[in-house]
Amino acid sequence: MVMVPVEASDIYKKEVDFWDKGLYGINFQKIRNEAVNSRYIHLIKPEQFLSIPAKLHTIDFYEINDKQVMYVNNSVKFIIKQSGTFYGLAGWFDAWLSDKVILSTSPKNEPTHWKNTFFPIQEPVFVKKGDVIRVKMTAVPMFGKIIWAWRVEINGRRFSHSTFKSIPIPKISLNPDAIPILAKEEEIMLFILTKCDGKNSIRKIAELLFTKYPTTYSSIEEALQKVKEVTRNCQILPVNR
Repeated sequence: MVMVPVEASDIYKKEVDFWDKGLYGINFQKIRNEAVNSRYIHLIKPEQFLSIPAKLHTIDFYEINDKQVMYVNNSVKFIIKQSGTFYGLAGWFDAWLSDKVILSTSPKNEPTHWKNTFFPIQEPVFVKKGDVIRVKMTAVPMFGKIIWAWRVEINGRRFSHSTFKSIPIPKISLNPDAIPILAKEEEIMLFILTKCDGKNSIRKIAELLFTKYPTTYSSIEEALQKVKEVTRNCQILPVNR
């Protein structure tokens, strides 16, 4: 996975600034916050690059044995190569299908139906040659979706965005008298977390999960991957304590 800061005024005006104006006598400015926390599929041109592209994440499908490897949790640094206005980040992927065959969605190659991904920032920032942009990017599963988050530091300014902020909130959740009930996925997450009591090992929790939901997981190893996914941010005690 590759990423680069870009000057993309047309995309920004269409997807973000569009909501700054009144439409049909209605003020839509509050939607701008959702718009700037969304990612967009567009074609990016190489001349829009403000820096040299950097590798964000690599997955080796021959070696992969843990779902967590699929998720992004990396930081990258860019040095601006030419003055311009920084509107957001563009991303794409290069897939090595063999030693000689590469499937690339890079803006430098012929366009594909995947196009490129654009991650906007809260407001455009003028940058000059030599400026440094630092980016922290994560992508993890939540609510059956992949939640992307990008934090950007540039010239003493910080922007923090997440597609979680653009997920529509059901009206019923706004009613304090409504009675919530867990969906299957959240029920499983709760089951796993309640077993994180400082006594059960990750494998033991997987065995309990497999026993509790025998039709959901085909093996203990599959249940183990789910437990690792849910507990990836938990405090882990040493094995020989």
